[in-house]
Amino acid sequence: MNKQQLNEELKAWKERLDRGEITEAAILQALNIPVVESAQKAVSVFTEDDLAPEQVIGAGDHQFKLVERLDKKDKGAMGQVWKAVDLNCKGHWPNRDCYRALKFPPTVWMSDETAKKNLKREADAAKLLDCPHTVKVYGWHEQQRGNNLPSQVFIEMEYLEGKSFAQHLKDDWKGGLPFERVMELIEPVAQSLDCAHQKHQFIHRDIKPANLFLTEAGEVMVLDFGIADEYRKTDASLGTKLKEQMYRSSGTPGYMAPEVSTRKPEPRQDVHALACVIYELLTGKPAFKITQDTPRYPHTYRSPPETLTQAAWEVLKKGFAFEAEQRPASAGKLISRLKQAHSQNSPPIMDRGNNKLVDASRNDRKALNWYHRAVEWYRKAVGLGDASAMSELGWRYENGKGVPQDDKKAVEWYQKAARLGDASAMRRLGDMYEEGRGVSNSDKKAVKWYRKAAGLGDASAMSELGWRYENGKGVPQDDKMALEWYRKAVALGNSRAMGRLGFMYSNARGVPLNDIKAVEWYRKAVELGDASAMRLLGWMYEEGRGVSQDIQQALEWYRKAAGLGDATAMAWLGWMYNNGRGVSQSTRQALEWYRKAAGLGNILAMRELGAVHGEGPLKSKYTSFDDAMKWWGMAARLGDTWAMRKIGDIYCDHQSLCYFLSGRRKDYRKAEQWYRKAAELGDISAMRRLGYMYEKGLGVSKSSWKANKWYRKADKLERC
Repeated sequence: MNKQQLNEELKAWKERLDRGEITEAAILQALNIPVVESAQKAVSVFTEDDLAPEQVIGAGDHQFKLVERLDKKDKGAMGQVWKAVDLNCKGHWPNRDCYRALKFPPTVWMSDETAKKNLKREADAAKLLDCPHTVKVYGWHEQQRGNNLPSQVFIEMEYLEGKSFAQHLKDDWKGGLPFERVMELIEPVAQSLDCAHQKHQFIHRDIKPANLFLTEAGEVMVLDFGIADEYRKTDASLGTKLKEQMYRSSGTPGYMAPEVSTRKPEPRQDVHALACVIYELLTGKPAFKITQDTPRYPHTYRSPPETLTQAAWEVLKKGFAFEAEQRPASAGKLISRLKQAHSQNSPPIMDRGNNKLVDASRNDRKALNWYHRAVEWYRKAVGLGDASAMSELGWRYENGKGVPQDDKKAVEWYQKAARLGDASAMRRLGDMYEEGRGVSNSDKKAVKWYRKAAGLGDASAMSELGWRYENGKGVPQDDKMALEWYRKAVALGNSRAMGRLGFMYSNARGVPLNDIKAVEWYRKAVELGDASAMRLLGWMYEEGRGVSQDIQQALEWYRKAAGLGDATAMAWLGWMYNNGRGVSQSTRQALEWYRKAAGLGNILAMRELGAVHGEGPLKSKYTSFDDAMKWWGMAARLGDTWAMRKIGDIYCDHQSLCYFLSGRRKDYRKAEQWYRKAAELGDISAMRRLGYMYEKGLGVSKSSWKANKWYRKADKLERC
């Protein structure tokens, strides 16, 4: 029977089903085709036609409106997952907190009452899970259907925005990820599993990339605790062939442990699957070449990941060992042992500038296999007067790679390399003076070293000089000089300088305003992976400058920039969610992005966090004086005069709703202290406020002379 004939026959059966002349179970028995194929086809016939956007399902206090199907790229015999709105949500819709993910098993499975009962039991158990990085299951609901059809059970879960690991592996992580990034992604999974194992005695039984999710805010979540496995048991009850072929045991081939068909579920089975996922994240390929008809035997895994040390590889092999007793007892132990092994013995160290091993070590490259041996060879190279090796040692002390982290020693080695004419060491010295690491902060000394590095052809130093002229940091503000340095850096292929040139054109800085040229430069920088250019290109789409306005394109570029660690893009995404621009308004999602940006030191995000907590609606659950002051205070401690002035305003004018709700009184003395801090850093508005306090005697002794002093300072700066 070909595909067309099968579809025609299934449609005929569906017409009889709609008239109540036959049940789904009877159809499966009557169709003379393999059960697996019939189940897959039945899904499209019996559920896709029944579920549609805008459809309202459920009853009473559990009614939902379907919005869109979430698993369009992964349709199969496992049912459907829909984004839906909880119509009984107490928040103001549209609000992300009112969204739910609804999981529908194929209705053909629901004809088995025992299977339905088991699925409800698993959903009830998953509902009790209280673990970090675990998607929340709110429970199960039942949808009644007419024509004597079995009722439809569906699972209500937390709604997430982002992509599964499986989708990322297909789209973004081809070829694998660095070890450090893999550990960042896997540690939350291990925390979730250990909590479920130890606190709830609950085994996942189907850990795989498709059940691990990375939200847009960068949080890792574990999906489908126990539920996917219960689907398989349900599926197995539909036919002998299915039971014999595909789902004779829990889990997914290639990830499930060999003993699952002969043992009760235990934590080491999840550890096995997690080790397989780690391998796949490191290499971009599954650990085992395995199919439904090719069972896994010991030692059938692929070759070791290139980025993994031998010691770490031995640990990972223990993770997916054939014998369960050889595996670590918990996911957390697997991760800690991997990290420990990897830190002790690291991969060959490559010179970051030219991807070659250090010259002094070429006669014995095997000695460079790990960090501590590499450092020994760098020291030998240093003894031969190798400036690049000195610079490399400086970088290692700065970042704690193979040696204890020590900024002062880093500066010493950079200075030695710089005296021998190493341009990269000169630039790093400029960075150290700029950041005040190992030396006293000095913009002038930073500029001195950037000039020396730029004179030797260092493109990054040229770009840095351009930025300093653009912003008047350590040099007089001069847009023409900024453009000159940016163009020199661009000629050497520097992506940051390309992005800054785009900024100069979009803001008429030293050149006529030209949005089209700005977009051209942003795109060139984006092609080289520059995150700030991605953010600025997103802004051009948001404002419709140089391109047609497209908010969704803007959001896409903000997300790409945020994914590369751009804190400002994260803060902008927070603003988009907080204001419902291009996305459904969600304070919770906004806070996630703001906090992520604030964690990277972004002052704008700290301001906005203070505003959410301090200037929100009266009955908002987020309104909190202490939280508002925490974030504004954090920005103030980083030198943000706006935040200093804001805190002064709260204490002086009683402006903030959260301050009113806290029951506190005005405190002019504290207000004066914050205004003074901002004024001494050159904030004109703070100077005027300070003058007013002296004029009226608020928190200070009344003094016309001091009032006029601050007024005159403000006037002078304003004229400048």
